[in-house]
Parts: sequence; C-alpha cells; structure tokens
Amino acid sequence: MCAAWELPLGSDEEIFGSTFRQRKAELEEQGVLRERRQRWYLSPRIAYPAQGINIRSTSGENFAVVDTSSDSLLETVEASVAFFQIHPGAIYLHQGESYLVTDLDLANRTAYAEPTTASYYTQTKEIEYLRIVKRTRSRSCGLVKVYLGEVEVTNTVVGFKKKAQFTEEVIGEEPLDLPPQHFPTVALWFDLPPEVIDRLDREQLDFAGGLHATEHA
Repeated sequence: MCAAWELPLGSDEEIFGSTFRQRKAELEEQGVLRERRQRWYLSPRIAYPAQGINIRSTSGENFAVVDTSSDSLLETVEASVAFFQIHPGAIYLHQGESYLVTDLDLANRTAYAEPTTASYYTQTKEIEYLRIVKRTRSRSCGLVKVYLGEVEVTNTVVGFKKKAQFTEEVIGEEPLDLPPQHFPTVALWFDLPPEVIDRLDREQLDFAGGLHATEHA
C-alpha cells in the first residue's frame, strides 16, 4: 500500500518477493488497489497509508501510562520503545507536562507516573548485540564483501542518566534491571579489509562517522 501510494505497482515480484502477486490480488479484491493498463494504483479513498504502519514494531503490543495523581490514563506507549521512555525513574513528557515514572509493571504492561517539577531529563544507557542468523546473499565490491541476511538484534536497557535541562550536565546515574528485547529483522552488512581501517586511522579520519553516514546513503 505504501509503495503504491508513491508509484503505481507493476511486475515488481523481484522487489517484493514471491507472495507479491497473491497479496496484490487480495488488495485489488478488497478495493485497496485498482488496475489500469497493467498498473495498480492505490484507491483514492486511502489518503496516506504510512500513518497506520509502524516500522519499528510489528507486535501491536502497548504499555499504558497511568497518572497516579488522578488515577487516569495518560496515553499508551509502544512496547518496542517502552523501556527507553517509561522505565522506573524516567521523566516522561505528555502534552508539555513532566511526569516522574515511579513504577513499571511488566506483567500488566503498565507504567505509573506522577506530575513533577524536576529540572532534569533522563537518557537511557543500553547494550545492543547483533547476531547473524542466516546469510542469504553476498557479493564483492572491490575489496569489500557485502552481505544480506537475517539477523536478530538484542537490546538491553541497563541504566539511565539524569541530565540538567539547558546545560545537559549529568547530575546522576541509576542502574536498571530490565529484560532484554529481541528484534528479528533483515540487515545489510559488509566486511572491510584491515588495511582500509588502518589507513583511515593513519589519516585520522572519522571511521565511526563514516559508517553512520553510510547508513543514510
């Protein structure tokens, strides 16, 4: 749907995979896609399909944030970002107001927060681990070997910093004991020859910055 909103679909099975034809037919039957001259267009009744799709989480699971001062629901937070935003001790912003998270009930997926006038904000510290599950494709580009495959990302929030507003001075740190989160996905990665890394170091170039820039290429 998102792709069809950008451009009409054609014979794009190579891009979208073996289930493309079947899924395209289903969407056409539902009236979501309309065929014209072997091109499939998104129905004009669908304004912007991307707003209903979350690329960061496919679980559909949410955590409730409850204001303990009024025993009312503030809002819900996606499970994929809950440990970053509503961990115990977090300063949570809602409609311009600050709340201090006092407890996070994992079993019931509920965070309890109270209004606060704290002059700091919180920033999580996490450990991320990536495991290659399966290499599906590979090719050589000069001296660089490029891979495409299935991976599993494991992220564990291990603590948080308290930073003063405006100055960003670290005024405190607290540990957290939260379970790791696992995220299966597809990744592209490459192996750089050691001599390339050594050359970047000798020329005092920003290796980490270069990798980050590659992510946006």
